[in-house]
Amino acid sequence: MKTPAGAESHSRCLILFVREPVAGRVKTRLEPALGIKGTLALYRRLLDRQISLLNHYHNVDCQLWVEGDSAHEAFSEFNGPVFQQFGNDLGLRMNNALANVLDQYGSAILIGCDCPEYSHAYFDRGFWALEQGADVVLGPARDGGYVLVGLRQVEELIFRGMDWGTDAVLQQTRECISALGLNYHELEILQDIDEPQDLILLNGTTMLQ
Repeated sequence: MKTPAGAESHSRCLILFVREPVAGRVKTRLEPALGIKGTLALYRRLLDRQISLLNHYHNVDCQLWVEGDSAHEAFSEFNGPVFQQFGNDLGLRMNNALANVLDQYGSAILIGCDCPEYSHAYFDRGFWALEQGADVVLGPARDGGYVLVGLRQVEELIFRGMDWGTDAVLQQTRECISALGLNYHELEILQDIDEPQDLILLNGTTMLQ
């Protein structure tokens, strides 16, 4: 895997984990409510929002890590480097991306594409906690997962054996962190968009406009 270039400019790096936007392969649990085309359209709106958010996040280096075709036109507006995810499951892919970045940066935060409540201030609080001595930062999701994970050094075990995509992930990760004796900090809970009932968050809001 090629080592990301340009890491010298800042001590912080934010990683956005995304999938190539292909109908029937993204946010499939929303398809009963939105249909295949509607689900893809929503994913593209979420993706465009996060790319714009990162493009306007100053004094932090940002990277896009893609599952699928990293040359897809949907990623063309991103101002930073784009890399291919690698690994046999989500946990390994996350660990590999963070390990790659932490080889050159003092702290790294990884987020997904599914949360319309992200803000620069939220990311700032995560980086601040790491710089104050937290080994791990978590941004809990209301569904029992997490929307953000941050590290100062590689901690591969917190990505092993988790029941990804279930409501057990956050608690399993907490237990693993505690068993390892790591110091961790949790940010406020945010809502991501995974299930049809989550769509109520978007009603009457301007989050994706």
